[in-house]
Amino acid sequence: MLNNTLASEIKNYIDYVDQIPPSDNPEIFGLHANSDLNFRLKESIEMIDTIIETRPKDSSAGGGKTREELV
Repeated sequence: MLNNTLASEIKNYIDYVDQIPPSDNPEIFGLHANSDLNFRLKESIEMIDTIIETRPKDSSAGGGKTREELV
């Protein structure tokens, strides 16, 4: 009986956690709705910049663009 109650309680917790949205609405923090879009855009640009900066720089290949040409 205790195992049944415990399983039911765990299921209740799992169901509750599944209802939580994956990301918070910026209005909860008093921010404008566009602030989330700006944040995601900034994060994407930083990630792409990091990927470009960490690319191997092979000077023997003559046909590729340089990092400065990509930006």
